[in-house]
Amino acid sequence: MFVIAVRRFHYRCQSVIIPINLAVEFDGSNVKAIEEIIIPRCVDMLKVPTKPASLDEVLAALKALPDDELPREQQPFLEVHVLLDKPQALLREKVLQALEGKSVRLAKITPHYSQREQQDSLQHRRLSEVSPQQVFALSWNKKFDGEPTEAMAEAFETLLTQVEEQE
Repeated sequence: MFVIAVRRFHYRCQSVIIPINLAVEFDGSNVKAIEEIIIPRCVDMLKVPTKPASLDEVLAALKALPDDELPREQQPFLEVHVLLDKPQALLREKVLQALEGKSVRLAKITPHYSQREQQDSLQHRRLSEVSPQQVFALSWNKKFDGEPTEAMAEAFETLLTQVEEQE
């Protein structure tokens, strides 16, 4: 049995392509009135560039976006895909600087790293034959296409020591 404790309630259907918001008023167990409430259209989601590109190309594409002056609620969301060789310091700041004066809202920056075939892989090796340092170095190399920095290697060693001490 479905009991409604209020005289008027709002129902929002989110499973349809066009959102519907209804205000329904009951008289006892009968529907007295149904009022449709219009929901404004959602804003667009832009992906610049459409495929991951180098940082210079991405910054140029962002600077080429139109300088339309739209109210904040009408500004499209922006997803940026950048192709990098290794982690880039101040990536977000560079993207935000390129977007200055543009009528978009930055939603996400996704870095993509160029990967190459690993000559030394862990595919056909037993876990007992591989050290945690080797696993770390190979996974770093696979993801960032290069050796981990000295600071990163030291941080990993510190973490490994802490884990081993807890065991």
